Amino acid sequence: ISGNSVETNVGSISDPGGIIVPGTCYGFNETYINASQLTPGNGYWIYANTDGNIIILSSVSAKTISAFTDRTEKANKLSFNNSDLYFGVSIPEEEMLSYQLPPKPPAGAFDVRFSGDSKLAETFGTIEVMNNTQDLSISYSINIDVGDGKRWMLVSSEGREYELKGSGNILMDGNVSQFTLRKVSSIPTEFTLSQNFPNPFNPTTSINYSVSENSDISISVYSLIGQKIINLIDSHVHAGTYTITWNGMNHTGVPVSSGMYIYALQSDSFTSVKKMILIK
Repeated sequence: ISGNSVETNVGSISDPGGIIVPGTCYGFNETYINASQLTPGNGYWIYANTDGNIIILSSVSAKTISAFTDRTEKANKLSFNNSDLYFGVSIPEEEMLSYQLPPKPPAGAFDVRFSGDSKLAETFGTIEVMNNTQDLSISYSINIDVGDGKRWMLVSSEGREYELKGSGNILMDGNVSQFTLRKVSSIPTEFTLSQNFPNPFNPTTSINYSVSENSDISISVYSLIGQKIINLIDSHVHAGTYTITWNGMNHTGVPVSSGMYIYALQSDSFTSVKKMILIK
């Protein structure tokens, strides 16, 4: 739809048949955004639950759009390049249409949504991203603990895992187009050592690892000829998932040169080795 010749408040649109789904008026400015005003010259998308007519007037006394109660105010939030998705709250089935998004925009625009064209998921979902930037910035805020000995996990299509706890930011390559949001057990079922990220890196990189039982472990960095560069960790840890960062320095605090390095996780019952590249 388009607006009138004067700016019109969305809430004052006359909807005599009650066909408009509350909360589903969207404008477009490089990505879809909820609109509260219809500005002359701009186009807007609304979700109607059946055929019918609406009337756009600067002032009306007829029946207007139904009031919208936003259930996302206390929900967990994921923001991709400042576009928000929500999860962790239960929404009455009759209100779910209020969280539907317009059809995907043309190629070249930015868009993020849960599969099924929704901006909200209760417990899990696949996230689809259309990115028009070189990087992808993700921020999160967890207000509702998942409970039951579980934790929220965001997994990229490349297999990188990010625990969502408290609040934080993730910066990654803009080519990633899909993620999975899910609940996982707080206690890992096996030892794992993930690929460092970013890779190549300069000057720091992060390494995720999981320990399925209380263990003495070490994570060390080596040169290609087997010379130990630094111990990143050498201690007793409890079962869980952790992240450690390497700043590209050796055990004396001197920056190492560009090149390929090997890092290894070792315990009494598990060993895993991976490669990483430092570029200056």
